[in-house]
Amino acid sequence: IGKRINQICENLSLQSLTRWNVIYNEYYDHATTTKELLDIKEKYEGESLICVGAMSNHNSVLKLAAFGKISDILTFTDSIEKARKVGEVFWYFYKEKSFGFSPSEAINLNSADTLDGEKRLSWHLQGNGGWRVGNVNNLRNSKDWKKVI
Repeated sequence: IGKRINQICENLSLQSLTRWNVIYNEYYDHATTTKELLDIKEKYEGESLICVGAMSNHNSVLKLAAFGKISDILTFTDSIEKARKVGEVFWYFYKEKSFGFSPSEAINLNSADTLDGEKRLSWHLQGNGGWRVGNVNNLRNSKDWKKVI
């Protein structure tokens, strides 16, 4: 896992993540909230590292995932155009709006990140489900994809 910290991974098998536990596993149609993410931060901050990702409901492979310190990932950001760099990953956690990551600083948080890009993951935090896994978007009502931490 060491070489994966603070970078975006693609097509990562859950079985390869030995000694890691899934602590959040919801369909993309689930309305993730700011409170849910803050509760995860409070409960698991002592664990230090988390993995945030998304996978198809049809297999156990994370299509996109990124690893990092909980304190870096689950800290509020205040820009709708610029994500915070942590290693090689740009994270955003905009209260009551959106949570996710990008390979570049530029984001466009309408209610989720709408910039083009295959290595972007974005979840709504204002009452809708998730939004995107890479170039697959408009997933707020999807049971074909899962949000995983």
